[in-house]
This record gives sequence, C-alpha cells and structure tokens, in this order.
Amino acid sequence: MVSISLQVPRRCCSLWCWASVLTAIAQVVPVAGATTQEDFFQLIYGGQGLDCTGCCPNGCPERDDTCNLPAGIGSALYECHLSSGNPVLLGPDSFDAITRQIDKKRPVVAQIDFDDETLGTHYLLIHGYAVPDTLLIGDPADGKSISVQFSTYSYTDPEPDYSDRHGHWTSMYFIDAA
Repeated sequence: MVSISLQVPRRCCSLWCWASVLTAIAQVVPVAGATTQEDFFQLIYGGQGLDCTGCCPNGCPERDDTCNLPAGIGSALYECHLSSGNPVLLGPDSFDAITRQIDKKRPVVAQIDFDDETLGTHYLLIHGYAVPDTLLIGDPADGKSISVQFSTYSYTDPEPDYSDRHGHWTSMYFIDAA
C-alpha cells in the first residue's frame, strides 16, 4: 500500500466532516494559522462573528447549534488556498488520477452524496492506494481509515446510530497547493 502518513480526526461536531478533512490535509500541506478543526471553523466562519473555541474535543454544546455548521469542501479548500475548489467527477480514469495525487503526497477529498438528500453531503479523505483497485480512506465520522475497493465502493455511515445512512461517491477534489 502506498500511503500518506496522516490521521483523519473524528469530527468535533456532527456537521464538521469538512473541518476534519482540512485538519488532516494540514498535516501534510501547511495552511497558514490553521491546524485544528476549530482553526478551520474560524477561517471559514470567523468573519461572521462566530467563535467556537472549546468545541473540540468535547463536541458542540448540545443546545447550541451556532457552531455546528456545514461547509462546502470546494469553497473551504479555495478559502484555505489548497485548491481551485472545482470538483472532478468520477470517471474511467479516476483511480489513476487518484494514484498520481497520492504519489505527489497530496490526499484527495471524496464527496459522498447521501441517498436521502435531506442528509446533505459528507466528505472523506483518500490517503493511500494499492494497485489494482484499493483505496485507503479516512472517515471523519469515526476518525478511522479503512481499505475499500474503488470499483465497488458505496458509503455507509460507521456510527451505529446512523447505520441507515447510505450514500455514493460522486466527485473528488484535488489538492493543488505547493
């Protein structure tokens, strides 16, 4: 397995998969002033006067959804100067494109669209591969990385309370920061 040494942390708040993915990327591609999920929240939402200091590691306060906000990973990557923010749709050459990125020590963000559209979008981080068809994917839902078959992969939330959440990988984002 060819892999990038990084840890995808468990998301601090239920909608912070985007912040967790950015935190993992920052382990291999420096982002000025940001190393934690809270840091990335401040980069994306701080201009709106929101301060979520203290959400990690204990999570967002139960009765305070002020900080538990989603963010589109494309715009977040763009704001952090990590990518153009444009998604790449999955296609016949996707596995090869992913391996080229991993070989350059650049993880790849995978976007999962849930089958139940009211659940929104989830983000995973691909940080390894093995030919001919295996990917190493970190999931912010539980902070664990697993090996999956690229050609047959579909997503099921690893959290026992959410095991009925299923989705499909629709697009990916490449990191193009130096």
